[in-house]
Amino acid sequence: MDNFSNQVMNNHRIRKLLSQKNNSRPLLFIASLALLLLLVGTFTLPFNKGLFSVLFTKPSTHASTSLDVTSSVELLGNPAMNRYSSDPYSRNVWDMQAFNNKIYIGSGDFLANTGPVPISAYDTQTSQFVTEPVLNSNEGTSVDEEQINEFDVVNNQIYIPGTDPRDSNGEFYRLEPTGWTKYPTINNAVHDWSMSAFNNQLFIAINSIGNGSPIDISNDNGKTWQSASYVDPQGNPTIIVSGYGGSFFQIGGTFYTSSSITVQDGSS
Repeated sequence: MDNFSNQVMNNHRIRKLLSQKNNSRPLLFIASLALLLLLVGTFTLPFNKGLFSVLFTKPSTHASTSLDVTSSVELLGNPAMNRYSSDPYSRNVWDMQAFNNKIYIGSGDFLANTGPVPISAYDTQTSQFVTEPVLNSNEGTSVDEEQINEFDVVNNQIYIPGTDPRDSNGEFYRLEPTGWTKYPTINNAVHDWSMSAFNNQLFIAINSIGNGSPIDISNDNGKTWQSASYVDPQGNPTIIVSGYGGSFFQIGGTFYTSSSITVQDGSS
């Protein structure tokens, strides 16, 4: 066989070998992929089962049913029913405040002037409504107000701001070790709405008589009060023509109040 024929035969053998090698590659790839899937499935089967269980299992209704406390709700009644039997508006529960195993309940009507109002509470230890006496009040058994609108727990003591005093002075009430005590020490208030404390000072939100701030401040635990001063955004003193006190709250180390005021220039 001449050299040319030998070269042709050699080229034919090379092409055959290459063809066999190329044909085996897809088979090798498929075999490798199958082995890889088998290994992955072996190690991740528990996870996959858990994952599909989370994705496809019917949501449990246990959470929703556990929040339904209807069967545990108990009707306790209304302590103002006897006093205001013919006045449903005065029987409204204006506020509820938990303190020392009791739940204090506000009632009355400062628009219709249905005071004086007893201090009523639900005693959680005896499961009974109780009425607590008020020292130095006119009746001794009620606050000298047309309505108890709010109870405030301040520095581990409970207070009642005088919503609508039947006396000439603005006042508040505090539960002392000897009982509820009336403090008629707020000379510039028509209504007292809310009480709080900050930096060893007491604060009370009021409707002031005539010109004056809607916030009073006490440095002696409520014995005397001074009107809060105001400044405008530029830091200039501002004269308050009228004001309506709101509520107090603290965020971080800053003390805030919500109030409606009218300043001397007529803005509010």
